[in-house]
Amino acid sequence: MNEAGNGRAVIVQLPVGSARIGANGDLRLHDAEGCPAAAGSGVAAAIAALVTADRTHPPGPMRVERDLSDVVPGRTESGFGDHIDMSSWNVIVDDTVIVKAARQVGSGDRGPRLVRAISRREPGITPPLLGTLALETEAGPRILVSVTRLVPDAVDGWTWAVSDLLGLLQKKQSEPSWPGEIGALVARLHRALAAETTTDSGDDRSAADRSVDPPFRVPVATPLASSPQDDATVRLRARLEALQSAITSTPPIRATSFDLHGDLHVGQFLRAPDSTVSVIDFDGDPQLCGRDLRGDAAIDVAHILVSIDLVGAVVQRRIGHADSRVDAWCDRARDALLTGYRNELIAHGCQELLDEDRLPGLMALQLMRELDYAATFLPRWRYAPDYAITRRFAATPTRRDIPWTPPPFALTST
Repeated sequence: MNEAGNGRAVIVQLPVGSARIGANGDLRLHDAEGCPAAAGSGVAAAIAALVTADRTHPPGPMRVERDLSDVVPGRTESGFGDHIDMSSWNVIVDDTVIVKAARQVGSGDRGPRLVRAISRREPGITPPLLGTLALETEAGPRILVSVTRLVPDAVDGWTWAVSDLLGLLQKKQSEPSWPGEIGALVARLHRALAAETTTDSGDDRSAADRSVDPPFRVPVATPLASSPQDDATVRLRARLEALQSAITSTPPIRATSFDLHGDLHVGQFLRAPDSTVSVIDFDGDPQLCGRDLRGDAAIDVAHILVSIDLVGAVVQRRIGHADSRVDAWCDRARDALLTGYRNELIAHGCQELLDEDRLPGLMALQLMRELDYAATFLPRWRYAPDYAITRRFAATPTRRDIPWTPPPFALTST
C-alpha cells in the first residue's frame, strides 16, 4: 500500500467496495460490483457508518480518525444534483452527513486539517467534522474521505446573496446586513488559522521578499491570450495598463503568513434557515492543483471583496440590464465587509494581520484568475469578472472602450 501515488496503482478494500488509486495518485471509489461509486451504491453510507461508529477499526492499511461520534447516519444516499459543479466526490447520507472523497491522494488532507485547527480556536465557524478515513503510506496517513455533518436546508452564498440583492432592488427587503457580518466572520476565521498554523519556518520569512506568492500569480496576458475577440476583450485591453500597474505595485508580504482558506468567495458561506452562517470547503483553489496555500490575510480578503462585485454582476444579468443601484450597493457592501473585518481584528488586538496596502493589487490579480478560470472551465462566467474589471479599473484614454452590459439570462446559467 505504501506505493500509492508513487508509480504503482493499488486497490484498497472498503467496508463496501474499494478505493482504487492510480499510479499518479488519482483516487476513485468503486462499489461492490466494481462500478464507479455513486449515490445509492452504498459506499458512502458504509464509510459514514465506519467513521462515526464508536468502535475500534480492524488492523489494515486504512486509518479511522473520529472527531465526533454523536451522529449515527442511516443508509439512504443522495447526490447534490448535476447542476452543482464539484471538484471532489460528494454524497449525502440520510440527510445527516456529507461523505467527501478527494480526487487525488493527498489533496484531501488540507480541508480536515484546517477544520480541526479552526474548531480548536473558534468552534461553530465550520460545519462539524465527524471524522476521516485515511490510507497509511510511507509519508504518513493520507486522508481519502472525510465525513462532515450536513447543515439542513442551508444554501450557499451565490444563492442567498444574489437573492438578498434582488430583494433590495425590488424593495422587498431592506439593506442586507450580511456584508459586515461576513467580514467579522472572516476575521474570526483568520485569527484561528493564524493562531494554529503560523510557524517560524523559513518559508514564512522568504514569502516577505515577494510581492505576490507564486501560487497566486497569473500573468495579465494569460486571460487575454485565451479570450475571444469580443466586447469583453476590448474592455480588457483598454484596462491592461491599470491592471498591470496595480499588480506590480503590490507591496511584499509584511504581515504574518499562515494557512489561508485559499478559495474564499461568497459561495463558500452556507446560510441556514435560522440565518446562521458557516464557512465550507477548505481544500483550496482547484486551479492550484492541490498545492498548499500559505500567505497573508490580504489574499483571502481580496478574494471575498472581489466576489461582492461578482454578486453584482450576477444580479444585473438576472434583471437584464446594467443598473447603477447595483454599482452603489457593491461599493457599500465592500466597505461594510472591510469595516466588519477591521473591527473584529481591532477588538482582539490583532489588526496587524491585515495589510490593506496589498488589497488593490491582490484584487486585480484575483480578477485575472477569475478570467483564467472562465477561459479554462466555465466560459459563460466571463461576464462577471468583466463587470468588476470594467468598474474598478480605468481605461487607458487612447484605447478603444465599450460600456459593460450583462449577457442574456437563462434559467440554466449562473
